Amino acid sequence: MANQDLLNLLSTAQGKADQGPNRNLAEKLISNQDQQGLAYLISCLDREAGIRIKTDILLCLSHLSALAPEMLVPHVNKVFPFLESKHNRAVWATMITLSNMTSLISDQLYAHLPLIVDRIEHGTVVTKDHGMVILIGLYQIPVYREDAFELFCEQLINAPDNQLGQYGEKIFEVLRAEDTPKVVGILQQRLPELVKDSHIHRIQKLIRRIQKFNF
Repeated sequence: MANQDLLNLLSTAQGKADQGPNRNLAEKLISNQDQQGLAYLISCLDREAGIRIKTDILLCLSHLSALAPEMLVPHVNKVFPFLESKHNRAVWATMITLSNMTSLISDQLYAHLPLIVDRIEHGTVVTKDHGMVILIGLYQIPVYREDAFELFCEQLINAPDNQLGQYGEKIFEVLRAEDTPKVVGILQQRLPELVKDSHIHRIQKLIRRIQKFNF
């Protein structure tokens, strides 16, 4: 297949509003181990293609990164600039892609932490969620643990009520014993602010789980 034909397989070119075509293209690139085709798609991010095409490419990459993140490692520097896009879909597609690659590109992610945190604070729910996944991923790498944990806790303090439980549960999966008091303290601090019974019960249950966990 000619490189140009790859663009015709994207959702926009297919006249589709769903992600099916973008996902199918990602799977095709993986099954064929088509590094040349992948490089061509990524090169289009630097060209005059419209934002809808570029966003479709980024969404294709987000699907690809979930299945074969190693294929994207040589190209990741072409992806980072879209964290600063004015288009929400481009930003969250980029954050999904980067979060799927955390263990492979931890040094680049650490270098971009100020921008990532800014996107967490000002982005959509999807952007926030995957930005927090990046922080949790970096927390699991000893050299980045302290900084990532501090940033994670800052975000936990200010997390929306409906996301607080999710973020607390995710960090609990990898939480080190010495860091449990701070997480529990933040959750206890947030409890009086919660309004919905479902949120209150979720955080109370999480606090009990953390306190009872046998480290």
